[in-house]
Amino acid sequence: MTAYLRALRERRDIFCISGALETLDKYLKSNTYVKNPESENRVALPEAGLLISQIDTVLSGKAPDHLFRLFAYNTVLRELRGRATDEPGDLARLAEQANVVTPITSLVTLESKADYERFNIHKTESLNTLGNAGSVPEPHEWALIGLLILAAGMGCRAKFISP
Repeated sequence: MTAYLRALRERRDIFCISGALETLDKYLKSNTYVKNPESENRVALPEAGLLISQIDTVLSGKAPDHLFRLFAYNTVLRELRGRATDEPGDLARLAEQANVVTPITSLVTLESKADYERFNIHKTESLNTLGNAGSVPEPHEWALIGLLILAAGMGCRAKFISP
């Protein structure tokens, strides 16, 4: 799917699924179509085969809230359709609560502890942050990882080749 169509699908401007040509033929012959399963409390992620539903319950625990983040992000995108971006109040609060970046919200990433001190930002227990989730190795770290894998592979090969 092109980036343009993916963007339209993310915003819920179009609803589409992928499948075999036989499936399309079956739908056309029977004049039936797949219904969008989304609603106010339900978000569909077809590419992952997920349907996330919001329910009213309170559970205690320390489980990660990745599903909530997915739900909030997709809900914001869906609800932005047809809205003026100068009136996103409730959507901005939902995105802020989930710590997700959307067309109406952003997050700031600082490089070092010194930056946090310079801007007088303190981590509090009540603030639900991502911490270091999603960090990606820097290019020089990737090079070291590659060299280690190469060295380990060569060491194993040398062990099997020698008499």
